[in-house]
Amino acid sequence: GDNWSDSCVQVLHGIVQVGMIPDLPYSRPSPAYVYHMIDRPYIPTLVEMETAGVRINVDRLSALVPPIKQRLSEIQEILDIFNDGPINVQSSQQMARLLYKKLDLEQHTKDWRGRRIGPWKKDPDTTDATALELLAQYHDVVPLVREHRKISKLKGTYIDNLIAEALKDKGHRAYTHFNATTA
Repeated sequence: GDNWSDSCVQVLHGIVQVGMIPDLPYSRPSPAYVYHMIDRPYIPTLVEMETAGVRINVDRLSALVPPIKQRLSEIQEILDIFNDGPINVQSSQQMARLLYKKLDLEQHTKDWRGRRIGPWKKDPDTTDATALELLAQYHDVVPLVREHRKISKLKGTYIDNLIAEALKDKGHRAYTHFNATTA
């Protein structure tokens, strides 16, 4: 209710106050100051938030799954066509083979002196996020790979897990633990 909302506002206000210490414009507050003035007073509020949990609208979250699956399927079909067969988008080796061998994308792995640079410095066949960002301008398939990975991550890390966590509780609440003394 209102008490919980007021507590949340107090926590946020306290967090904002850390950056507004008038006598220390360019220095960090001491850990003792932060603990005694910010962290410690809000421990009861954090405990209350942990106990209350966060209500998850399972129906609304579940409604996102079909269009996400549809889009992932559409992207997968396109990538399979470019690959001349099925490809696992999460496999860096299969994606490297598609991007660097089949599509013959330039890896931009070396500077003018011949030294490896950027994301290719350690691995010339990398398909990490940085490499894909740099390659996106050279072929239409690269933005699709990036989109597939982002959507898959969103679905797998958040949507599926929040639904599963909420279904464990009859009130569809997810519970967490807040640690006031870590970043």
